[in-house]
Amino acid sequence: MLNIGIMAIGDEVIEGDTLNSNSSWIAKQCKILGHHVLFHSGCRDEPHDMHACLDFFESQGCHLIITSGGLGPTADDRTRHIIAEHFQTDLEWNESSWQRINDFFNSINMQVAQSNRHQCYFPKGSIVLANQHGTADGFYFETPKKISVLTLPGPPRELHPMWKQLCERLPAFALKQDQRRRYTLRTVGLGESTIADRIEHIEIPKDFSLGYRAHAPFVDVKLNYLKQTNNRTTVPSIIAQYKKLLAGHVFNEGETSFDALREGLRQLLITKSSPLVIQDYFSEGELAKLCYQQD
Repeated sequence: MLNIGIMAIGDEVIEGDTLNSNSSWIAKQCKILGHHVLFHSGCRDEPHDMHACLDFFESQGCHLIITSGGLGPTADDRTRHIIAEHFQTDLEWNESSWQRINDFFNSINMQVAQSNRHQCYFPKGSIVLANQHGTADGFYFETPKKISVLTLPGPPRELHPMWKQLCERLPAFALKQDQRRRYTLRTVGLGESTIADRIEHIEIPKDFSLGYRAHAPFVDVKLNYLKQTNNRTTVPSIIAQYKKLLAGHVFNEGETSFDALREGLRQLLITKSSPLVIQDYFSEGELAKLCYQQD
């Protein structure tokens, strides 16, 4: 399991002109693979700011820094240069990248600009990740400081396919290693603070953690633990105590999804033998569709 820092680069991200969806998407992919995302950061296309973010990730014990953005052909696209400078290595020319760029422009009947040559330099020893949907190849670089850097293009339509390519070329990174587990109780009808008052006196092991997610009208209670520290009785015992203290408000547990949500509500209605009346002010009928199940 790797400790990971995610870094979004670009004035347009910092100024709010572009929504930073990349960091959220990357974090989800890392979680699927069992890696631990420690921090997200964003910075302008300024060398000082980029160095500051890299320094921070190093100081916090990240094994891998994943960046997005700043791989274009213009003067403000500095990511490759800053990474090489920060980790004290040279940039080297990649002829295959230059050929791909030429092929790309030929395919759209445009002439390649000399500024695109800027995109064909990578920190020495990098694994170059071909961009099949644009001109900005990414790269994976193992630095001399025992920390690695994965650098991806900013446009999501280019970044997402490159992630798949990374997993294929670095199987050790893609190997699911998740030793962390989470048990979730989805509740309704109680506020987050009320739930905390009811359950937080219950002692849990030191390597467990308790968290909450409020997303109206629900509050999720999340018990996090490591696979190897759990046994057959610890988690069920804690969950049973939580459910007792939250009786009448828990309608779904375990891994939650829309299907599980619907089934949980259906089972609750069957148990209560009560009709369901919906006052829907915002979902335009979607809530009713979610609850309805034709027999």
